[in-house]
Amino acid sequence: MEDSQAQAKLDVAAMTLAEALETALEFERRGRAYYRSGAARVKNDVIKAVLYALAHDEELHEGLIRRFYEAMQRSAGWPDVSKDLPPPLPARQRIEAIMQQTAGNLSEDPSYIDVYEHARELEAASRDFYRDLSEQAQDRELLKFLRFLAGMEQTHLEMLGLLLAATREEKEGREQGGHK
Repeated sequence: MEDSQAQAKLDVAAMTLAEALETALEFERRGRAYYRSGAARVKNDVIKAVLYALAHDEELHEGLIRRFYEAMQRSAGWPDVSKDLPPPLPARQRIEAIMQQTAGNLSEDPSYIDVYEHARELEAASRDFYRDLSEQAQDRELLKFLRFLAGMEQTHLEMLGLLLAATREEKEGREQGGHK
């Protein structure tokens, strides 16, 4: 976990709402940049599609956070973002849908393991940050929004876990002389 992420987690109780939302925006920007950068480097279509899907989700989160932040600054009350939220899909369904769209197989390149592990660290830090913020939230709409964001980050964490496990399985299969 990066120092700034660890510091943000430690200081959640002392943050103003504006500081918390600005920190949330930064989490989403970092995640989006990491996923786009990774997607631009990989050759495997499935992994590229997963990383772009995660980048798209982070962009969606950033837009939603920005709407909350702007509404707060105008003292306009919380915006209704329910129509902007995608229907929640379990991680396995999202991965399977991406694999069907790309008609691909997971990569045989075990170097992606490092990408997945770092991405999981980013997602866990974001999820924990949103959970910590939700424990401080007094406003019902804010609480609902923070729980939504934490849930999305948890889904990302699970998606990456599935990819990590599948990549490790393929690597172990090759190392044992079999090819899956």
